[in-house]
Parts: sequence; structure tokens; C-alpha cells
Amino acid sequence: MVTYCTVCNAVTNTAHTDVDALGHNYTATVTAPTCAAGGYTTYTCSCGDTYTADEVPALDHTVVIDNAVAATCSKTGKTEGSHCSVCNKVIVPQNTVPTIAHKEITVKGSDATCTASGLTDGKKCTVCGKVTVEQKEIAKKDHKYEVETDPEKILLYNYCTECGEKGKFATVQFTEQLKTIVVVAACALVIILAVRALCQPATTTPWWKRRRK
Repeated sequence: MVTYCTVCNAVTNTAHTDVDALGHNYTATVTAPTCAAGGYTTYTCSCGDTYTADEVPALDHTVVIDNAVAATCSKTGKTEGSHCSVCNKVIVPQNTVPTIAHKEITVKGSDATCTASGLTDGKKCTVCGKVTVEQKEIAKKDHKYEVETDPEKILLYNYCTECGEKGKFATVQFTEQLKTIVVVAACALVIILAVRALCQPATTTPWWKRRRK
């Protein structure tokens, strides 16, 4: 037992009796488990001493399916995958799927004529609408002129056998009709001249040499 002076507090007797240390006063802090790490409890004393115990395994991931994306002729696709909705860890990665070929159809062209230009056949994709083969213009054709053969016509034209267009020049065909017209006209002219000669007064100067007054 240790004794002290009541006046100066000096130790007067160094003899003492051992006393047992006080026990730790721990405070427990619980860390809950997640899908990324296990759980545990941390024990901390006011003196600073600490330790962990009561470990708990990590939880299972909350798996969410990442749907597959079909590839098209304009965009790449993805395979089906999955990830955890809590920690976002990728469980099954999605792989890229290359684009597929265009689904082509033929765009029908048009033949050129002597009145309008034409177009070659083209192609386009029925999925994305992309033109894979462009149509090219075909120049107009020349007119194919032939001579009319109608025996009833006097003036004959060159005309196109494709569109029916007449040419710029006409020729005279001496058909029976035209011959008749020429004969009738000639006869009429003779009659007119004869009548005129008969109607003129007698004179020694031929009528065709006379001058009009």
C-alpha cells in the first residue's frame, strides 16, 4: 500500500499493492455484405484497440439480362449479355455482331426513245433504302426516218417510224391524182386563153404582143 504526506503529497512508503487492469469497453460497427464484398463487424475500444470478426460472405449478384441487338445492313449488332444491377459488374459480356449484307431489289430503268432519254436498271436496299447501284441516263435515240408510201398523197414527208414525227422536207409524188390535177389545170388554161382570144377585137397585132393602155 502506498502512503502520502498529507501536507506535500510526497510518497512516504513505496510499498504498494497491484491492482488488476480494467477490461476493454468495445463498440461494435457492422459492415453489411454486398455483391462486391463480404460483410464483417469491427470492434473498437476507447483505448484505441480494434479488431474485426463475424465475417459474412459476399451476396450473389442481382443479374440483369442485356438483350441482344440484331445486326442490320447499316448498323452492327450485339450478342446477349448480362450485368449486376447493384454493382454494374459485367457477368456475361456482349460481343459485337458485324453488319449483314443489303437486301437488294432492282429498280427498273426505261429504254431511251427518239423523244425521251432513258435510265439503266439500278438497285437499292429494301431495309435501309440505300442505293447500291445508281441509275444512269441513256441518251435519246436518233429518229428513224422513212418516206411515206401512201399513193393517195401528193406531198410525201419523211417520218420517224418510232414516234411518227415528220421530217423537215417534203417531196412531190406524181401520183394519178396529181397527174389528173395537172391535166385539168392545163386544159383549163387552154380554154381560158382560147376564150380570151375570141373575145378580143380583130386587129393585125397578135393579142399577146399588144400592150395594155
